[in-house]
Amino acid sequence: MALALCAASAHAAYVGSTRIEEGAAGKGQVAVVTFSSITNARQGIYDGLSGIGVEGASDIANAIVTWLTLLPSLDCADLTRRATVILVSPPEGQELPDQVAIIPLSPVNGENRLRQSLSEAYGKISGRSVLYCSEPRDEANLVALSVIIMRDTAYVASSRESLQWIARHWRAGTIPNIPDVREGATLSAFFDAELMGDVLDKLLAGAETTEDTASVVKLLHSLRDLLTPLDSLHISLTPSIHSWDLAARLSPTAGKTEAHPSKIEVAGAPLAALPRDAYCASDGALAPFAPFVPSSVYTRYGSSAYSFFVGRRLFPGLGDKAAEDALAPFLTGESAAGFNIAPGEPPTRVQTFTLSNPIGAAAALRTLLPWGTDTKQATFRLPRSVGRHIIYGYNAKRQASPETAEDFAASALILLAQLNCIEFAIDGNNLVVVSGPYGAIEKLLFLPQSSRIRRSVGELAKSLPQLSDGETLMGAGELRPTQTFVSILQGMPGMEPICRQLPRYGSGLVWRVSRKDGEFIFETSVSTTELLAFSIMGRIDQRQIGNILLDHIIGNQR
Repeated sequence: MALALCAASAHAAYVGSTRIEEGAAGKGQVAVVTFSSITNARQGIYDGLSGIGVEGASDIANAIVTWLTLLPSLDCADLTRRATVILVSPPEGQELPDQVAIIPLSPVNGENRLRQSLSEAYGKISGRSVLYCSEPRDEANLVALSVIIMRDTAYVASSRESLQWIARHWRAGTIPNIPDVREGATLSAFFDAELMGDVLDKLLAGAETTEDTASVVKLLHSLRDLLTPLDSLHISLTPSIHSWDLAARLSPTAGKTEAHPSKIEVAGAPLAALPRDAYCASDGALAPFAPFVPSSVYTRYGSSAYSFFVGRRLFPGLGDKAAEDALAPFLTGESAAGFNIAPGEPPTRVQTFTLSNPIGAAAALRTLLPWGTDTKQATFRLPRSVGRHIIYGYNAKRQASPETAEDFAASALILLAQLNCIEFAIDGNNLVVVSGPYGAIEKLLFLPQSSRIRRSVGELAKSLPQLSDGETLMGAGELRPTQTFVSILQGMPGMEPICRQLPRYGSGLVWRVSRKDGEFIFETSVSTTELLAFSIMGRIDQRQIGNILLDHIIGNQR
């Protein structure tokens, strides 16, 4: 399953920056996965799984690594050296790629140990220089293999054609050796977007959408959309007992980018102030990242993403395209978003957009004003003056019968956090948007400096590895989703039984986006306590929570 998911989510590798030429039978590499060493991979997966409370973590880690290497046993391998797994273009009539594993053998009788383990696992083995293992004794766990040993290294393939392909590259000296996105990663994977796209097309062509498979089919479509504008995708993963650290480098393909609305140019500035107890995220100048994202991705994900941060809840009744146009002036500035949850008070969602100067902030504000008339979704308030500020706002109306799960989730969030009153104002060169009780924005505009957070994007990402030479920071953030969600639920009537099952707060995650030589690098470090909290919430009866939320939503329509 892991290989199927790998094959369903990505694409091939390079020697340096040059794509490997196609080998036997028109094959090409779809993906290359490397382990810093088999020991590191096994230990890292074990530590990462243990950190989130998975039972049998040792057996699972060993099974994953053994399965990827195709070997019946790892006793023959040199566990301290780098190992590589390559996914090769699937043959005609086959959906999933072939698999080739390059395994360094132990200097202590490694070849004999390999032959012995193959003999024990397969009922029939033929050949001398090349071993063909065609009849696995346990068909549930093993596939037919073709194996050749060269210079204390075993080349293990799931088909004869794939073994011929890797042998050609061994003779030519073009077997891939991919560097980590960040030095010291436990696992690295390099995917060729075009070849992986072909694999996904085959999978989608033969996929039947049923109740059980709908989520998988949707995931495959999403991956296909995301990979369409890319030339390659390079991922490095380092799991540990404390966190799961991921770095991904995306290389857009020239000519596949799409034009998006022009943005107002802004200068880098400190983040606008947020309350100290807010759980915040911040975006830097991310506009250069947006042009290679296809419009289909905006259509599919834009509404939910914008709904949570700005988007449709700031502009009720607008379509995705109109919301995108309205947000355009802010996307090159620095922005921050978070929930301010104070004891005894309803949660307040705070959003700030830092532009280069007050004129830019005023221009951004003017994009909101054409929608300042009552609609079926909102009732707008008359502007009011508070000190030197003019505050604009409206009350969002709740739909009596949410039509989709997404509408239900958005309505439930607004109801739970009492975010139906949205107000905005200019504070210097910042556009400030507050969702919460009427008048909450007034408290935030006049917070004393001692009660504010003023952190730069760079400071938010300080727990991630240092940027390399020539790499430009574009955006960063810090999130505590479990803490925010649990804090909101704890204030809801009827949620007491649920809250007793909720986990303690996780330690959250940090993320960063940077750019170098036309490529984009996304990095995140997710604490294992946050992942553990998510797994605990996943075991809670979701129907019980849904019924309580639905009762509240219906009750508020009367």
